[in-house]
Amino acid sequence: MDIGIFEPFNLDALVPLGALRAQLADGLGLGMGELQALFCLCEGLPLEVRLLEEPGRLEVGRPIRAELSEGQVRAFEDWVSSGLDRLVITGASHHAVKKAVGGSGLYKQVVAIERLGFLENCIVLKLGSPTRRFLKAMGRRLRGARVMAFRPRAILKAIPGRFGGQYFKLAR
Repeated sequence: MDIGIFEPFNLDALVPLGALRAQLADGLGLGMGELQALFCLCEGLPLEVRLLEEPGRLEVGRPIRAELSEGQVRAFEDWVSSGLDRLVITGASHHAVKKAVGGSGLYKQVVAIERLGFLENCIVLKLGSPTRRFLKAMGRRLRGARVMAFRPRAILKAIPGRFGGQYFKLAR
């Protein structure tokens, strides 16, 4: 993960799988692919991290160890507790995403379009919205962008102890 430090040399951060498991998955043995799919973790997604090493003592080319910040973990918890599906889109401007939503005819199913970064956005869908239809529509309209679904139900099913006791209960 690029952390935006370029002087005196480019510095990248590495969030180990064990740290992600501890912070997001209650220590369960989920793989990196599963965590990436559940939490929409991908290249280009802006994340707030806490550095675990002093940047001044690093060697050129070696990434610095990091973990997600408390604020970032809380943001994911808030997304899960809302119960609302979201589409995380990287590689498209806010204007392009708004235009794609308007052109899809599905704008009545949208609660909000949030900016996560310069070319990273999040579409918050109303409860019960057709997430798959949105994925297809946004994929067609935003060629070259990456569109991923953040689904709280899938997270609660995969990691029941982490989020299930504190937040809303799913109707079966």
